Amino acid sequence: MKVNRSICINNSLVHGICNYNCITCSVNKLNYTGPKVYQEKNITLKLIERIQEAAGDGINIRYLDNSGSGECTLHPDFGERMNLFGDMLRKWNAKIAPPKVSIVTNGYNLLKKNILEKLSDNQIELRISFPTAISEHYGTIMRQDAREGKTLLANVVPAIGKAMEMAAQKKIPRLDFHISPPYYHMYEDFPQTIEFLTSLAAQNRLSEINLEMFPALTNRGGKVEITQNRVETYPTFFKTYNRKFLNGVKINMYLSTKRYFLTFYDYLDILYSFRYPCLYFANIFLSPFGDSCCCNDQAVKEKFGNITENSIKEIMKIKANALPKICEKCSHSLDKDSYLGFLPIYHFWAKIKGALTK
Repeated sequence: MKVNRSICINNSLVHGICNYNCITCSVNKLNYTGPKVYQEKNITLKLIERIQEAAGDGINIRYLDNSGSGECTLHPDFGERMNLFGDMLRKWNAKIAPPKVSIVTNGYNLLKKNILEKLSDNQIELRISFPTAISEHYGTIMRQDAREGKTLLANVVPAIGKAMEMAAQKKIPRLDFHISPPYYHMYEDFPQTIEFLTSLAAQNRLSEINLEMFPALTNRGGKVEITQNRVETYPTFFKTYNRKFLNGVKINMYLSTKRYFLTFYDYLDILYSFRYPCLYFANIFLSPFGDSCCCNDQAVKEKFGNITENSIKEIMKIKANALPKICEKCSHSLDKDSYLGFLPIYHFWAKIKGALTK
């Protein structure tokens, strides 16, 4: 196996079950054909076992994100699962550093009993999807109904405030905000959203906020028609806000790719290692059943190994040699200019390699 870079794992703790109806996702849509299920305990335990096994093999897993294709805080045994991941971190004895464990959430359930508390107890990082602070636009993006935005934010904003307070007290190791998707009102609302988040952070004595920006619009389950072949790297936003202070709070911005690929070598490693190079496919996305699939394959139509049968190393090898059929209709496939246009060398070589392997 040629892959040498560190990797990230996205675990679908909850799949096809969500209290939102986001415009870019097929969950809760009439044409959704994927599973609707909570991950069983044996799969979570096997994942932890595989991560520990991978560390023994010298594979550095940098992040274990619990997000997937559903709202993870809806899991009926959410607290227990966080305890399992916390135990993994507390008992870690490999020479390689343990992965940073996080959850990605819309924030609606954070104030319910034992959600934030379990994150604190187990040192789990928190990432909240928050595209806009304007209520009508929030409702449009997150529920496809502008009228619902005010009610949704009435629950989410106090939860964000509490999370900020806990982050300021170091009870939560890291708090990030997904300022996504790069779609609809996110652009026009960005100044108001930054004003809102920094003001709320100041109220809760949080000295800085972390904003994760998505350079491309992921096409979850084929729900989004991309009519322009471009990728957004937000140069104006970065120039105006990154590492600057607003309301006494420092703003840290980064593209989501920086979370998963630390150096240019990591990109080159994908080109060298993968028969069908793709940033989305280069890391491991797990279904609730332990299947390895593409993060845009919400119906889990194609599987590339399963953690109940394959080690992390084996799954990486399977994916490196795969030519996924689902990629043919993906908005980020090799023949689309929108596919990582911000990295021309990568894009150019990916096209050549795609042509050679057809």
